[in-house]
Amino acid sequence: MISKKLEDIKEEDLQQLKDNAVPESKTIEYKRDLPKLNNVDEKRKFIFQVISFANTAGGDLIFGIEERKGIPKEVLGCKVDDQDKVISNLQNTIRSNTDPRIPGLDIQPITIKNGNLCFIMRIPRSWVSPHGATVDRSPPVFYARNSNGKHPMDVSELRVAFDLSGDLSERIKYFRADRLSKLQSNEAVIPLPEPPYIVFHIIPLISFRQGQYYEIDKVKKTLSTIVPGGDIARYNLDGIMKYASVLGKRYDSYVQLFHNGIIEAVDATIIDREFQEKTIPSQTFEVRLIEALSNYLSVLQGMNVELPIYVMVTIIGAKGYKMATSKAWWMNAVSIDRDIVISRENVIESYEKRPWEILKPCFDSIWNACGYRVSENYDEDGNWRGR
Repeated sequence: MISKKLEDIKEEDLQQLKDNAVPESKTIEYKRDLPKLNNVDEKRKFIFQVISFANTAGGDLIFGIEERKGIPKEVLGCKVDDQDKVISNLQNTIRSNTDPRIPGLDIQPITIKNGNLCFIMRIPRSWVSPHGATVDRSPPVFYARNSNGKHPMDVSELRVAFDLSGDLSERIKYFRADRLSKLQSNEAVIPLPEPPYIVFHIIPLISFRQGQYYEIDKVKKTLSTIVPGGDIARYNLDGIMKYASVLGKRYDSYVQLFHNGIIEAVDATIIDREFQEKTIPSQTFEVRLIEALSNYLSVLQGMNVELPIYVMVTIIGAKGYKMATSKAWWMNAVSIDRDIVISRENVIESYEKRPWEILKPCFDSIWNACGYRVSENYDEDGNWRGR
């Protein structure tokens, strides 16, 4: 794999691969031409290559470099009329012929001096593996990689991959349940007022890899509480925390960035506890979480945290609260019937995806608990619009 961000790779970097005779390996492979996706055999080989990277250590699949016995000989590029169409076709082919989908896969075109284009497909190591090739709806076939290239996964490799995937899913559930239990038991990292609280979890899958550790000093200044204003920062055993206090006596919100990349943010100010009706201000609730997610993704991207990332919203102390929507909202509003409302989780597969798109399934879950089909702050096309 080229040791640069995908968007920073230039023609010179490809020439260096040739000049230094960097051989194909577990994490890099060269192809002279783009695959002919209308040919079943070529499409199958292409999908096998892609899943072999995802099921092993990730890597770069580079089109437009001629190789001999695995050694790059010429950076020739590919003649294409529409680079966006090429990228779209490759992505759609991968999406429709793999199960489960491979999160975080990206493709970068690079124009070279002869006017042709090289395409670098960066395939991250997947934490939801194993991925099977299901070309033309065939039964899934699984491939991995070693220093000699791709190979079909044997029974023992598949068993390890499936066990690891299931274990990660269970770890996420356990982590979330443990943190919510601590909040309910007044064991938060700072003393909070009585509920209700909004709890926001941003959980990269890679965080559960043994020994995963990030240098977090450089993002200390940019990290923010859900409602900006939590400017008091301190280190703790888990990482860095920022929090907001009222006259130094009461703490209303905090954000904890763990050394392994997980973010937990808790806010006790957005949901109105003083008004005579128990209300969730629908627009403020969503706007604050959308803005907070934008901040947290920027922080994680600055730390080079790998995708995918799970996003979850929880309300503790929710029983009896209603969603405030319009002037006459209280007439037909439904009260939440339980103390803890846990939203559906959503998975971030690209840092380019807009925060309000990511959060829609989470918001819809909260609105479901209040008797609504979906959040009414989105239009029919799924765009956040407020009212």
